Amino acid sequence: MVTIFFLMHNTFKDIPKEIRESAMVDGAGEWRTYFQILLPLAEPGAVALMVFTFMNIWNDFMLPYVLLDRLKIYDIHWPACVPGENATNYGLIFGGTLISMIPSIIVYLIFHKQFVEGMTSGSNK
Repeated sequence: MVTIFFLMHNTFKDIPKEIRESAMVDGAGEWRTYFQILLPLAEPGAVALMVFTFMNIWNDFMLPYVLLDRLKIYDIHWPACVPGENATNYGLIFGGTLISMIPSIIVYLIFHKQFVEGMTSGSNK
């Protein structure tokens, strides 16, 4: 929640005050200024926030998995094709890790340009 506040606060703070003032002079109200002028200018920051939020939600799989240990749906320690009772199948673990990374990589590749713009928007003045 703190990340959302600081990222969007800095995104809107970096928009020049003169843009808002010129919209008011031209007769736009607060809502019209926000939705038609400020929000489109803050799109890179919003996309960066969306990517961060998606990554946090996607990576939050382990907490329910640990808390709901009695559900054995995603048992990655299943010793398939490995001799021994307490053996760990590292191939299955690494394969599951690779498959779980695919949605994050796809989201990042789709929004790469906006993500980089949103992260570097306040660096050049």
